[in-house]
Amino acid sequence: MKTLISEKLEQTKLILIGSLKSSIEKYSLKQRDYTSDRFKSVSVDLTGFNDILNFTKPQIIGEIHERFLKSGVDIVSTNTNQSNRFFLEKYQLNDISYELNLAAAKIARDKVSKYTSITRTKPRYVAGTIACLPENISAKTQQNYFSEQFKALFAAKVDLILFDKFSNTVSLNAALSSLNEILVKREKTGEVILVIDNVSMKNWLFDKSLMNQYQAIEVAAAGFYEFDESSYKELREKSPYKTIGYLKTSEQEEDNYVVYKSKSVLDKNLIDIVAFDFVYQTLSLEEILEVINK
Repeated sequence: MKTLISEKLEQTKLILIGSLKSSIEKYSLKQRDYTSDRFKSVSVDLTGFNDILNFTKPQIIGEIHERFLKSGVDIVSTNTNQSNRFFLEKYQLNDISYELNLAAAKIARDKVSKYTSITRTKPRYVAGTIACLPENISAKTQQNYFSEQFKALFAAKVDLILFDKFSNTVSLNAALSSLNEILVKREKTGEVILVIDNVSMKNWLFDKSLMNQYQAIEVAAAGFYEFDESSYKELREKSPYKTIGYLKTSEQEEDNYVVYKSKSVLDKNLIDIVAFDFVYQTLSLEEILEVINK
């Protein structure tokens, strides 16, 4: 039986890959790559809608996951950031949410199972990714949308759920309520990684009592979507959870400096999961992980 993420974090640091957007951009895909006979009747241009690649170019999504796993990544996330009915509506694809999440999770599950069997002492994990919705959508509607995603992700046997960059409490509570309801009905518990992208919501990272109403959910790790050492010092001091830190860069920052910052935070034991959701300009992921793991 695979070790739970929460148990693994008691033993070692882990590395997670978040959004695949920048990795997909490296393929320089064209309009034809985002469509197929099934979607010929769609009048909206699907170019740039990366989640549809789970259908039209599954081999590319699989290649990206495999590259990360081969590099030593522990957790890959599903290509489902926009696979919710809310996001699908603008592409006239409301009714494919379940299928799209299922396809994405199966691609990731296949690659993770492969590498877990190769490196049995280093289990790998699939995080089913969900994204924050606007707070002006009713809680009940959001719950229904999230429920559809969760059911598909679990059908493909994801190991945990990644709450990716949540920035309002309406959506966070709706997603948690939906997930908890599904887990209770199945008489199971589930692990989540909680990433907040709004400083006004940091109480969710510090106050464990906010999760009391969601008895079937265990927060394996939580953190901010930013890379600021002082924030992670506060998180380590106040949070009851293991911590996750996203490594981010910009045109104004050299890759080596970002890697230095990440290693500094790791060496000071401020984060437990190092997360990436972009591709560096000059350093390969392999080079970055080599530095971080020294």
